[in-house]
Amino acid sequence: MHACKCVRVCVCSGHLLERVVQVLQPRWVLQLGCRQGYAALWVTPWLPLNTTLMLIESKRENLHVIFIQGHSSEKLPQLRSEFLVASFHLVLMTHNTNTFRQDLELLLSLALLAPGAIVLADHAPRPLLRAARSSGRFDVRTRPAMLQYEPRLRDGVAQLNFLG
Repeated sequence: MHACKCVRVCVCSGHLLERVVQVLQPRWVLQLGCRQGYAALWVTPWLPLNTTLMLIESKRENLHVIFIQGHSSEKLPQLRSEFLVASFHLVLMTHNTNTFRQDLELLLSLALLAPGAIVLADHAPRPLLRAARSSGRFDVRTRPAMLQYEPRLRDGVAQLNFLG
């Protein structure tokens, strides 16, 4: 089977991921909620050499690409001390949409976003978009997408450009 057929990322979202990685050339990438690691697998060919890609996943049965297991609220505060992370240039939010806003606020309070970082949030909920816009710290853009498992349903991806 061809590898691309295994990757369950909507083609629209996948191409956005490719473009962002190619332009940003991130050195540190964080994905919250990796499931089987599809988004991470999609961007891997475009990551610069020596890029560190970290994934946090709360459900053990979803761990196929394992770096860190646990809830983002528990693991984000440990990244700097345990992994010597200065900050992330790209964050992929593909986990539980109910925690997107809290995780974004946690990333900000821990100063884990590098100036110019991009946060891509799949299925971006309105509370996250409102919080990002009202903070004044992000340029917020939304892009249409489709659900990877139900292509007839429309969805969206938020691109939050961190202003520093």
